[in-house]
Parts: sequence; structure tokens; C-alpha cells
Amino acid sequence: MQAVQDYVDSLPISETLKQELVSPPYLHAYRLYLNLPRYLAPVFPAVSEAQLDRLTIFSYLYFRFVVAVDDVLDAPLSSDAGSERLLQYLGLYETTVLGLSELLPAGGEFWQAFYVCKKQYIAANLREKHISRQREAFTEESFEELANGKSAVVYALVHALAVLAGDQQPVEDLINCLRGIHVGSQYLDDVEDFRQDARNGQFTYAHHLVDVFIDNHGLEARVAGEEYRFRYLYTSGTAGKLMQKGRAHYQASLAIAQRLGLDGLGQYLQAELDTFTEQLRATNALVQELRGDVLPATLVAGQVPAAVLM
Repeated sequence: MQAVQDYVDSLPISETLKQELVSPPYLHAYRLYLNLPRYLAPVFPAVSEAQLDRLTIFSYLYFRFVVAVDDVLDAPLSSDAGSERLLQYLGLYETTVLGLSELLPAGGEFWQAFYVCKKQYIAANLREKHISRQREAFTEESFEELANGKSAVVYALVHALAVLAGDQQPVEDLINCLRGIHVGSQYLDDVEDFRQDARNGQFTYAHHLVDVFIDNHGLEARVAGEEYRFRYLYTSGTAGKLMQKGRAHYQASLAIAQRLGLDGLGQYLQAELDTFTEQLRATNALVQELRGDVLPATLVAGQVPAAVLM
């Protein structure tokens, strides 16, 4: 973490962007990606400490660039502030690619794998936008395929470590582990961001499932508005089912991490699973209240209890 902070301090970028990259709240929010190179390092003992430091810096900054692009793409309207922010991150992207080029020879095996990962990422995002515009039906398989593709650039880190170590053997297991984390997270995000996604004009798997429930029961929630659709997310059991799916993916990833001896990643995943369990318990309690026609004041006010969305 200190290596990232020192490197960002040395960059000719605005103080605002520096704070966005390395202030404690942001470092905590993106701690998985900040720590991921060292989480995976035990299966690549040939990678040196210096290489890990450099890879940590550039993989984290690249990930933050991807997040910034996602934010701009997800915003309902463009703005001068959004454009300026994206321009700053494009400069950061150039710095990141240059740093990776110094660490991993241009034209080598990593860059070929990185290209494939970027193609998957772009294809998944374009497909997601198309589904959202057309409000196409989802299946569980298509949802998970999109979640996997949207996370594909993270898999490039595994390829980078494998090239630096000269060892491809752990690659498949590690990518499967990361895939489970990201697909599991997407299930939870669909529940947590249900309202925000609707406001931004994004049609998600959770929205699709609620629409199916409404249609199957002859309800009028689409006419009544988003507040009723939000309530049906919980009373239909959809929120709980999605969270259980997400937890199952995390459990599968934890099993892989434990089998490979990735103690740091295992501890991270166990903590996330504990949070999943608490969120699911809070969600189930909320559903029981709603089904009993006892509406919490927080729900009437248009908010989910903090325990559900922590």
C-alpha cells in the first residue's frame, strides 16, 4: 500500500485525483484490488518483492481507470465534470500501460492475454448496454456470463504473475477463483443498487426477475412506480435468492483459495462471507416484516435499513 501511495504522490496529477486514488476511504473500498497481487503471490514464489510492488501499483491504477470509465458509462447524462474526470483517468491509463510495459516485455505472452481480457470486457459491457436499452430477458447463465466478462480485465493480473514467474500451472484455478468473487459480487450489487440502477436507466437481472414476478401474479407495480417494484424485490423473495447465489459463488472461491494455500485471500473471502450472512439475515427479517404488512419507517421513507445495505 505504501508503494502505491508513494507512486501516486510522485505523479503530475491534480490533488483531487490523488485523494481519489489513495485516501483511506478509497483504499478501503478497493482493498481487494490493492492487495490482490500479494494475495495470489504464494503460488508464484519466483516473483520478486520488487516485481510485486510494481505490479501492485500498476494493476491498482489500471483497475481504478476501469472503474472511472464504468462510472461515466453508467451515468444517465454526460457532464463537463464527468468529461474532465475521464480525461484525467485517461492520462493515468497511459502512465499505467507504460509502467506495465517496463515490467512485462511488449509483444510478449502477457500482452496477448491482456488483449483477450480487454475484448471480453468490452464485449460484455456493450452487450449489457444493449440488454438495458431493449429490456431483454435475462437467464441466470446470461447474467453470470456478463458478470464474468465485465471482470475480465482483472484476470490479466493472473496472466502477469504467471509470465513473471514462468509458471502457467495455477492460472486456471486462480481465474476460476476470481470469477466466483466477481459473479458473487454482481449478485449482491444487483440487490444493493436496484434503485440507483433504475434511476440511471439500467435494466438488470434483478429488475428482470421482479418484472417476471409482477407479470406472473397480475400485479400493477409497473404502473404504480419504482417504489412498489423495489418492495417486490424483497417480498417476492428475489433479493434473498440473489444473495444466496452470490454467497455460493464466494464459498466456491474460498474453497479454491484454501486448497491453493492463499491464506490472505481466504481471510478476505471469509470476512466477506460473514458480511453476506449478516446481510441475508437482515434481508430475511425485512421480508417477514413486509409480508406481515408491517412497513418499517425506513422503507416508507424510501430507504433500506442500513443492516441490509452495509
